[in-house]
Amino acid sequence: MKLTSVSKDSISDITNGELVNLHLRIHQLWAQRKYKKIDIQLLKKCHVIIVDELSNRGLKHTEDAMKKVISGLETYLEGLS
Repeated sequence: MKLTSVSKDSISDITNGELVNLHLRIHQLWAQRKYKKIDIQLLKKCHVIIVDELSNRGLKHTEDAMKKVISGLETYLEGLS
């Protein structure tokens, strides 16, 4: 799903796995924001919508685990530059 397509209605029809993967993708893009031209406001908007949907479905929003993944990705990207 393209980030420009993310809305409360559009994500209500995706599976839990797709929702979790979309959430991970948002965090991956956030980690790449220093290296790519990324619409930060769009990322923030999508993140709010996704976290709300995670909550509505009773799924946890685990920032601690996500921060570890993103930290590793940022370290890797810094090593490439």
